Amino acid sequence: MLDSYEPLTSPETLDALLGLGLTDRKRAEGKLLDSARALRKKTEVAGVLKAATKEFISRQKEANANRTQYSQLPDGITEQLFCGGFRADDTGIYLTLYSADGPTEEIRVCSHPVLPLEYYEGIEDGVQRVRLGFFRRERWRAITVERQTVANRQAIVQLAAQGVDVTSETARHMVQYLADIEAQNEGRIPRVESIGRLGWVNMDFSPYIARVKFDGEESYRDLFRAVSPAGDKEAWMSKTLEIRKRPGYARTCLAAGFAAPLVGLLGGQPFFLHLWGGTETGKTVAMMVAASVWGNPALGKMLRTFSSTSVGMELLAGFLHHVPVCLDELQTAKYDGDFDKTIYMLGEGQGKTRGQKAGGLQRTNTWQTVIISN
Repeated sequence: MLDSYEPLTSPETLDALLGLGLTDRKRAEGKLLDSARALRKKTEVAGVLKAATKEFISRQKEANANRTQYSQLPDGITEQLFCGGFRADDTGIYLTLYSADGPTEEIRVCSHPVLPLEYYEGIEDGVQRVRLGFFRRERWRAITVERQTVANRQAIVQLAAQGVDVTSETARHMVQYLADIEAQNEGRIPRVESIGRLGWVNMDFSPYIARVKFDGEESYRDLFRAVSPAGDKEAWMSKTLEIRKRPGYARTCLAAGFAAPLVGLLGGQPFFLHLWGGTETGKTVAMMVAASVWGNPALGKMLRTFSSTSVGMELLAGFLHHVPVCLDELQTAKYDGDFDKTIYMLGEGQGKTRGQKAGGLQRTNTWQTVIISN
């Protein structure tokens, strides 16, 4: 019979006990505590056993500081990333759950790969956003969301509407997965300054700020890209100089297109240039001349129609900000709103103040530019 409880709590004894399977471990713990009770040292031994079990589980979790095992990485990510205690491969994301006795089960958090691609910090408001990549239907897709969305288990469920496999049951684990990846991969995921609109930012002009990336609504990404140099500069200059020599729609629109970024610099209010006339008089072509100052003048790119709601018009003007708003075919567009109110709102230079679902106020859209319509 033992005359000391120290052999019961030696590192060798505890390591051997904790290395057993769950059923065998429970039997061994019972025998250990029976021996401790006989020595009237059950309390002391139980305390040491509890501390040793906690340390053992901690070591197990550290040993499971896995890396992702995705066979195809998205653009911008050049190596597999640490993902803590999660197992992440092409079949999905999994988490091993632990109790005081060690690992109990493995649950599936998501049915497909997910990775943060970039972290953004807005140069205007300092708000942080994350560009999140997820692999579905044989390719990586990406969405940009506010950082608070992926840090909140109630908010992250909203990503399901955009194709990410997350539910109210798995939401807290998905939040932890993304938090672990960020914490363990400093320097491996790009962090950049960003902006979600066009126009002046102090004395820089978006999108011509090399260090800054776009983090706005996905629906405006094509329009953001449309504002870029393309084509034959000399041919464009030659044609626009001809236009400047002749009176008419095109000359007026060209002047308005150049005037747009000056409105804010001069402290002016937004104003309308409205073209009125019959068909085949060149109104749309004249507007395309103005749009060509800034980018792709095609319909659906720089040139838009009034076929939108008042809120849509507000968002468009807020996005363009200091770039001309070119709206084609006012009279024939299928528009179900109130023209007068929409035109008044555009001329005011700011939209409505609205609340957020999570509390507080949304940022109010503003603009200082020229609105060209026909």
